[in-house]
This record gives sequence, C-alpha cells and structure tokens, in this order.
Amino acid sequence: MNKHRYRLRSLSENALTAVYNTEMQRDFQPDERKPLSMILEALAHGEYEAYGIYAAASQEENAERVGYAFFVRLPGVRLLDYFAVSPQLRGTGIGSDFIRMLAEDGDETECLLLETEDPEQIPDETAARRLRFYLRNGCTDTGVRSELWGVPYQVLLVSGKPEHAAEEYTRIYRHNLPPHLFETRVRIRETGKKNPWEEIDLETYEKHMSLDSVMQLQTMNQIMKSQFSAYPAETAMILGVAGGNGLEHLRGCAFRTVYGIDINAAYLRAVSERYADLSGILQCMRMDLINEVPLLPNAQLLIANLLIEYIGCSAFQNAVKKVSPEYVSCVIQINTDAREWVSDSPYLHAFDRLDTVHRQMNEAGLNTAMAQIGYTNALQQSFPLPNGKALLRLDYIKKNTGAASE
Repeated sequence: MNKHRYRLRSLSENALTAVYNTEMQRDFQPDERKPLSMILEALAHGEYEAYGIYAAASQEENAERVGYAFFVRLPGVRLLDYFAVSPQLRGTGIGSDFIRMLAEDGDETECLLLETEDPEQIPDETAARRLRFYLRNGCTDTGVRSELWGVPYQVLLVSGKPEHAAEEYTRIYRHNLPPHLFETRVRIRETGKKNPWEEIDLETYEKHMSLDSVMQLQTMNQIMKSQFSAYPAETAMILGVAGGNGLEHLRGCAFRTVYGIDINAAYLRAVSERYADLSGILQCMRMDLINEVPLLPNAQLLIANLLIEYIGCSAFQNAVKKVSPEYVSCVIQINTDAREWVSDSPYLHAFDRLDTVHRQMNEAGLNTAMAQIGYTNALQQSFPLPNGKALLRLDYIKKNTGAASE
C-alpha cells in the first residue's frame, strides 16, 4: 500500500515536451529554462528523468496531474532539476508531501540533491522562505555552495549519504556542460571544510609531480629560473609557492623582497626550513586567494604557476589588481583530455577532492581576462610533458610598462 498521498509516473518524450512548452513557460523564467533539445538529448542517453506527480489514490491513465518533477541523473547521484505544483493547488501541502516522499523513499546508495537560491547571498525573503520549506521537509544542508551563471545557491541533500555531496554535485555539472562553460560559469565550494589543497601532503605532491611520467616539478623548476631573470623587478610574489620548487634560483638575484603565498601552512613551514638562507628576502604568507585578497601586498613581478586552475580567472584578476604588478608570469596546464587533468600515478587518489575546485584553463580565456584588467600578452612558450600534456607559460606586461629584459 502506498503510504504517501502522491506518486510519480514517468512522462513520455511527448508528454515532457508538452509540459516544457506550456507549464514550464509559466513556472520558470526564460533564463532558468534549459533548451528543450538539451533535456531530450539527456533523456535519450538515460541521464534525465521526467515525472508527473499524481494523487496516489487515482490509478487511471487520464488522472489529473498535480505537478511535475525533472531530475538529472548519473550513476550514484540525482539532482532535482525542475519541480512545480499546479498553480491552483499550491499551498495545499503537495510540495511538502512530495519532498518528504523523496526523502523517505530515497535509495541509500544514491545521493539525491537539490539547489535553492542562497539567502545568505541574496537578501530576499522568497529565497529564505524556500530554504526553510526544504529544511522543514527533511532536507539537510550539505555545506556545498555554488554559483551558477552568477546566481548563488545552497545545495541540499534530500536522501542518501552526504559524505561525497560536493564531488557528486561537481560531477553532474562537469559531465553535462562543455568544459569552457563549466570553467567560466560554475563555481562550487564547501563551507566549513578545508580547501582540498590543505589536505594534500607535500611529500605525496612532490613525488607525484617529479615522476618520470609526469615531469612537472623538474619542468617548472627551469621555468621559474627563467621567470626570476626575465624582468627588471626588485620585488616578486609567487602565488601557490607549495614546497618552494625553484626558489634556489633566487640566490644571486637582485630581489629585495619575495613573497611566497600559499593556503597550506605546512607547505610554507617546509619552504622556510628548506630556504632558511633566504630569510632576509623571502616572506611566507598563508592566504586564501578567494577570500583574503585584500591582504596581499604589492609586488613588481607576480608569478602564478599551476595556480589559476584552482581559483578561477575572476579571483586571479582580483589578486592581480590588488598586487598591481608591472609584470605577470603564469603557467597553465594544457590537457589532451579535459576530464583527465591529473596525470595517472600511484598517488592519484590523493588529489581526488581537487575536482571540486579545478577549472580547465586555456590561452584565449586567460588572455581575455588579463586584457580586461589592463595587461598585454608578452610571451607564450610551450613545454611538452611525457604524458601528452603540456605546460604553457604566458607572460603579461601592464600597459605603458617597459618591455622585458629577455
């Protein structure tokens, strides 16, 4: 016997199309509606589900539908994509019963998530009231926050286990969007949790990066040697200094001050110990480059190697504007497969959580971002890696600043 007042019945492609062309036009704003073609394509691939909501007591094929619910689905995770109750029936408890039904009947092996606009970021009573509605009906806050096309959301767990909510939520958007849209339009973070980089052991990181099949530590060491000598600067800043790879090339240089910035305090302690002889010029600072940019000092040369991928172009622009360097030298990774951006190695699983913060970068996007804040591309240099990937060095000069010394 059905213990709920309502039940779900799968909608055919034709019925889904009819709902989209009528009810969804009424219930959702144009910028909230995905193209119908995108929904139908996902449906055809088994990655989308569309249901009508019906009274449980009514078994007739032509029974009145009281609402509809669409889900994005991948193995192990579902995301409530669209949900609405017929206007004349709103306020009668159908929505509450539906959400409670999902929560109570959920499969523990599957994570069922939903998004709701974040009232902490949107000072709107409607957003606050909607969040209270979901929490009151059995949903729980995962601590995951997202920004989709500039709109902030909280991610709630309807049913299933919350441990991997961030990874599963990220997987949905990474799978369903082209890489350039995921990188530029989606931002996902976890509140109350450490940044994934704070959980990666330095020894593990350096062993992975120095493998013969990876060769990134060795390659970046030589790149940094060139970066230090490329421009007539007396002060420099390295964003994402990690364990200090390449800092030995500072010995004999004319820098007065070099700032080493990283979010991992253990990395910075290792840097201070490894380069104690540079203590007169090297200043290590622990900093979150998403939330603490106003604390950054100024420097003439800014170096950011394999860093922009983990904070995004917008945050990097903010950092550059605050530091106000004359010269910027970056390294980004070029991948043959955007979905396999961490090279295979015995240490691969140490980097699993980085998927929640990683964004694939490309030359055109970075050039555009830097031009927007007044910097001109001055150098492009590619360094092939053994695994088919490549490191791409891109240097920029602030407009009206002199040319490089190289």
